[in-house]
Amino acid sequence: YVYPSYGLAIPGFQAKVTSDPSLAPFWRGVRFTGPYTAENAAEVPIVGSSNSVDIQITVEDGTEVMHMSCGLDYISSENLPQLDPDAEITVSGQAKWFRSASSRTLTYTIPEHCAIAVYDSSLNPVANTHVNGTDTVKIPANAYVAFIGDGTFVKH
Repeated sequence: YVYPSYGLAIPGFQAKVTSDPSLAPFWRGVRFTGPYTAENAAEVPIVGSSNSVDIQITVEDGTEVMHMSCGLDYISSENLPQLDPDAEITVSGQAKWFRSASSRTLTYTIPEHCAIAVYDSSLNPVANTHVNGTDTVKIPANAYVAFIGDGTFVKH
């Protein structure tokens, strides 16, 4: 799963759950309560915690999606579609992620308040149109590409 932090920097991690039946399966402070649910295990007195979340897992169009109660959604990187270099990409407030098997350079008309972020196969940031102030991105082979914002990215 890819975990967005503040801004556009996105480090990655994998969810690993113990198979030891004598231990309750935990991940990032939540206890799995069923095959598709997990609840926050920590109790923070008085004000709660911004890091306390519950999890619901659904299957949407054949893809498993992890919904966190804080409003973040996750899918496995294995389920990301391949980027069609000739397609227009429309986003509606939630980033759309793609994989790119081959290296290429793409130029898009980028809507206002939108960006394209590119990460290599190890999830290291490679390009970000918002940071670089450009409408052209170089995509390495086996990269992750995120179209971020609310609008339509039109390829040149």
